[in-house]
Order: sequence, then structure tokens, then C-alpha cells
Amino acid sequence: MPLIDRFTRLVSADLHALIDRIEEPELLLRQAVRELADELARLRQRADALAREQDRQQREEMSARQRLARLDEELDLCLAADDDTLARHVVRHKLDAERRATWAAEAAATAARAAEDLDQQRRAGEDELTRLRTELDRTTAPTVAACAAPAVCAAEDIDIALLREKERRAGR
Repeated sequence: MPLIDRFTRLVSADLHALIDRIEEPELLLRQAVRELADELARLRQRADALAREQDRQQREEMSARQRLARLDEELDLCLAADDDTLARHVVRHKLDAERRATWAAEAAATAARAAEDLDQQRRAGEDELTRLRTELDRTTAPTVAACAAPAVCAAEDIDIALLREKERRAGR
């Protein structure tokens, strides 16, 4: 058994080494940048949706509070007229409006907390994206610099320079 285990480990290590050599860091970094950029776009969309939900809930709460103010005036009229039947009806509507205002306020607060969490995730993702892009630039920079370096000449340039040198020396 130990021989088979050792052989399995050896084959596994060789396969891992082969895969490491096959994988190109630049391609992996580019893919990571694309995936992270897509994830950030999804986070922004979700944050926008949460902001719209928060606004909607705040408007709902404001509407319920305005209705409460009107119902308070109506309740004052009913109590002044000593009409308990109508007052009960207004109190029932007032309780409903209070519940709606409370629910809307809680939903707006929940949306605000979720938006804050998403904002923290987005900032962390943007920091990571910046780090990955910097690493990608660092990885690709030597290749670009080597191609653009003045010391590196095309074969045709070398041939032309050689011909000029031969002609100059022949003309002496």
C-alpha cells in the first residue's frame, strides 16, 4: 500500500506542476478582473434597487403620517360632537395608519442597512479590483516595455544599419 500511495502522490504532484505551468497568470488576472467588475455592476444594481425601495417606503411612511394627522382632526370633530360610533370608525382607521407608518419606517430602515452593507461590499470590491488591475499592469508591463524599448531593434533595422556601415567603410 505505501508504494501505491507514494506513486499516487508523485503523479498528483506532477499533474499539479503541469497545471501550474499551463495556467497563464495574466489570463487568470484578466478573468478575475472581469468577474469582479461584473460582480461590482451587480452590486450597484442591487444598491440602486434598495435605494428605490427605501425611497418608496419613506414616501409610504410620510403618506401614513399625513393620514394620521387628518384622522386626528376627524377624531377631534367626532369627540366634540360626542359621536362614539363615528369616533370608533376613525380610531380603527387611525390604528391602521399607525401600523402602516411603523411598517414603512421599519422597511425603510432595513433597506438603509442593506444598502450600507452593499456599499461596504462595493468599496471592498473596488479596492480589490484596483489591486488586481495594478497587479495585471505590473504583470504585462515588462512585456510591453521590452517591445517598446529603444535597445530592441527589428531585424530589418539591423540589416539596413549593417549595409550603411559596409558602405561607409567601403567609401573610406
